[in-house]
Amino acid sequence: MGDTGSMLVGFITSILVIRFTCMDDPSLAGVQINSPRLLSLAIFIIPLADMIRVILTRIWLGRSPLKPDRLHIHYRLIDLGLNHLQVTILLLLINAVMVSGVVVMQNLGESVLTILIISSMIIMYMIQWWLTKRKKGKIPS
Repeated sequence: MGDTGSMLVGFITSILVIRFTCMDDPSLAGVQINSPRLLSLAIFIIPLADMIRVILTRIWLGRSPLKPDRLHIHYRLIDLGLNHLQVTILLLLINAVMVSGVVVMQNLGESVLTILIISSMIIMYMIQWWLTKRKKGKIPS
């Protein structure tokens, strides 16, 4: 797809999410959405969390946050032995679980759901970190 294609997909997705968030009576497949902002966060949580983690890691390591490297989640999963299709399916499944979870648990309230979404992503990245360290032999099996 390349940079331009991914920017176009991101731009279109952002416009659609903004329009959905600003709707007076948002619903998704007949299900009333009480918190369209949290649904939008759930849709973008993987790329958003990945971007934040990569930028902070690059700064922590003293590198430019704009220089490319293999710190992104898809590279980490490929380095763990998954192929591109498996990484894509895994990230899509995680995203679908996050979006479904927000829709199912939307009555818990925005603050509880926000904490759950952010906690889920932190746990996901901790598991990925642990698997990476284990594969490199820094953590015993």
